[in-house]
Amino acid sequence: MWPAKFPKYRFVSPGSFTEYTLLASQPNSMNRLTKLQLLGPAVLLLTVIAAEIAAAALAHWPSSGFLWHANLKWFHAFQASNYALGAYETMSYSQFWLVAVPLFVIGYGGIIFHRPLLLAISSNLSFVYASFVLYAGYLYGQSGRQASLSLMTVWSAPAFPISFVLIAASFLSFAVSHLYYIRAVRGDIR
Repeated sequence: MWPAKFPKYRFVSPGSFTEYTLLASQPNSMNRLTKLQLLGPAVLLLTVIAAEIAAAALAHWPSSGFLWHANLKWFHAFQASNYALGAYETMSYSQFWLVAVPLFVIGYGGIIFHRPLLLAISSNLSFVYASFVLYAGYLYGQSGRQASLSLMTVWSAPAFPISFVLIAASFLSFAVSHLYYIRAVRGDIR
């Protein structure tokens, strides 16, 4: 009864792009771009989950050398950003419940409800938060130094792959959302 009464994915109002354009009515290449925008929030969610699992496992097994290494070397930036957020919020798992989950839900809701603005907001804010995490990790690592002869510090080797994947996926999502809206403004999407 659904296809006969209401044509699915055919309604495109001449109103503003951000409110009325359906994502599913776009060409296939644009559908891939819209789903690629969810990559940043998804990678952010997965890395926050991994960091929270490592912290919780360390609380249960404090004598594990591997968990200490994972917490202090791999997820150092998430620990530092948790300290930075702790100045404003004392909730347990605040990065997970207040940042990662809402960003992913907003992005996924943009796909489900065919609202490209929700998806763009989610991808842009995931890049902003990934940048905040890396910056907090950098500042926290620099706070103990009094004077340094080195002009530039190098990110620690164990944390580099996680940081690179997080910032690369978030930036790709950020760039795709901008490309999507530039194409929409130029009139390629209707």
